[in-house]
Amino acid sequence: MGLIDAIAEFVRSGPVAFVYLFFLFGAFSRSQAIYWLGRYMGSFITKRGRPHGGWRLRMYNRVHADSTQNAIAALRRRGWPMIPFSFVTVGLQTLIQLSAGVIAMPWLRYSIASIPGAIAWALIYTTIGWAVWSAAFRAATGSPWALLALLVAALALVWRRTRNTPTAA
Repeated sequence: MGLIDAIAEFVRSGPVAFVYLFFLFGAFSRSQAIYWLGRYMGSFITKRGRPHGGWRLRMYNRVHADSTQNAIAALRRRGWPMIPFSFVTVGLQTLIQLSAGVIAMPWLRYSIASIPGAIAWALIYTTIGWAVWSAAFRAATGSPWALLALLVAALALVWRRTRNTPTAA
């Protein structure tokens, strides 16, 4: 049994309190990592400007993408309540957390604001969230046509993103 299988088994059949704590720790750790990545990139851009290549250039392009700039504008307009709200959204969560770091929101304010969001996220995944993801995965892998459709959709998304990503000039 691999690590992923062991984690899936734990989430499926482990004690609810421990599964909840597992998801809570995961949500809080992920949000802190993304926040600090945003802080680093905000500082890097301020001090050094545009990087020449590698992962820093990809992050620079991500920070300057319209979606991130819109998230920064929303965070500046609405303030810290956007942090806990972002945890219950799909697609906005990472942008808001990265934006909080880029604009250098004070760490303590960010951390306190992220606690209710992490609590809600962990509760959702402990109850229905994990079951929904598991059911979708089982349905897709149970049918070769569904798996093919999922693969085509993922490849189309990657192709679209790489096509729309600005290149280094």
